[in-house]
Amino acid sequence: MKLPSRTSLASWAYLAAILGVLYVVAFVLLGAAMLPGGAGFCLLLVYVLASLCGDVVKALSPRLPPLLGMLLAGLVLRNVPTVLDATAPVLGHGFDWWSSQARAGALAVIMLRAGLGLDLAKLRKLGLLTARLAFGPCLAEALTVALLAAPLLELPPAWGGTLGFVIAAVSPAVVVPGMLDLQERGYGVARGVPTMVVAAASFDDVLAIAGFGVCLALAVASEGGDDGGGGDGGALAWLILKAPVELLAGVAAGLVGGAAVSAPHECVCGSGVGAPPPGRRFVAALGAAALCVFGGKALNFSGGGALGAVVLGAAAARGWGDEARAPVRAAVNAAWARAQPALFGLLGAAVDLHAIVPSLLWRGALVLAGSLVVRICVTRVAVACSPLTYREARLVCVAWLPKATVQAAVGGVALDVMRERGLGAEAEARGALVLMLSVLVILATAPVGAIGIAAAGPRWLEREVPKVVGEAVSTTEAPVDEEEEAAAPNASV
Repeated sequence: MKLPSRTSLASWAYLAAILGVLYVVAFVLLGAAMLPGGAGFCLLLVYVLASLCGDVVKALSPRLPPLLGMLLAGLVLRNVPTVLDATAPVLGHGFDWWSSQARAGALAVIMLRAGLGLDLAKLRKLGLLTARLAFGPCLAEALTVALLAAPLLELPPAWGGTLGFVIAAVSPAVVVPGMLDLQERGYGVARGVPTMVVAAASFDDVLAIAGFGVCLALAVASEGGDDGGGGDGGALAWLILKAPVELLAGVAAGLVGGAAVSAPHECVCGSGVGAPPPGRRFVAALGAAALCVFGGKALNFSGGGALGAVVLGAAAARGWGDEARAPVRAAVNAAWARAQPALFGLLGAAVDLHAIVPSLLWRGALVLAGSLVVRICVTRVAVACSPLTYREARLVCVAWLPKATVQAAVGGVALDVMRERGLGAEAEARGALVLMLSVLVILATAPVGAIGIAAAGPRWLEREVPKVVGEAVSTTEAPVDEEEEAAAPNASV
């Protein structure tokens, strides 16, 4: 076993000293929140443990994405005390709200990073394919879950649709970092595979969240509750229109934000003063992306907010130009390296294994298995008539499996609504079933999808690496074998 070097030990000691100082400052400012059981202490605990577990996974094998260790760290912190003593969880009261806000902040960073990395020229060529990929698998999987839930889980149609749209949403928190990592290393760039998948993932989430809202309103009405529209169907009509409105609002907010962020470059340069420094551009872009995500949450437009952050990054990059975009992308990449333990650690901490009911486990597993098979088949059909090769199409099918972000965010909403409105034990049992299957699908698909993207990407995608031969430049290589790829350090997923 190789012992740590003096340099690495000194680095860890330095990091520990920094954390210690920050903890003391936070304790002075926040008081009891930074004591064991307080929300601040819990956030720090999840972040530190997620960072350590991510490093452990990376050290064990460069083929494994570090996010697996981060997810596991949060999962253990959330559930081990629940198994041992349900009355004394490690993650204390008030943690869930802070966790949700921290995840939203980290999501703003990764969606901005996705927008800055979009290749708009290739996206325009793949526009129809992106639309098919965004809408086809999501709708097909939601419909499959609704159909299977009736005989297997005895759920009414409205509840089947609610469950279907919760399950159908792909996770941008898992898919986007994995695809961006491949793009940074040159895989799939020639045909714009990462760009297409990242863009489609944003639209997929908007559709799933909007469909969930419509079906949940119908489920509330079917249980004898008020749909919120005073009986005139006004609220239901709005929910039906919410999907296109949210899409348009997200795109519009992103375009306006991107124009505002990139405007100083044009205005200041025109006056002859010179362009603003990259640090100022980075702060402006990150602040605008956070505004999109948090504003979307406040307006109940979570999917549109995330989409707005992606569009903002793409619009700002176009306004800056390639030369000015490079240092901002480097700063955002550095911010993501610090933010990903928060996102994945807290995502794992949102999964409560206590919600799984063993008596319903096998029937729920059958519903999920059937829906995932349909999702893979429809995804394969969606990319059939496209410029993608057979290997690239297979990778898209793998990338379209992971579920985590939406399921962790809205999986328990149905149960909360039934309890708040006092709709009875049967309605609460159905809400609990939606929560259980949300947990189950995260556990089944997030690790598989993350490993699949990291392992299959270098095998199935062509790599574009500039090579100067005389005066000619060759940019495309055949898919690189994983044995060769494992020899080089793997970037964080």
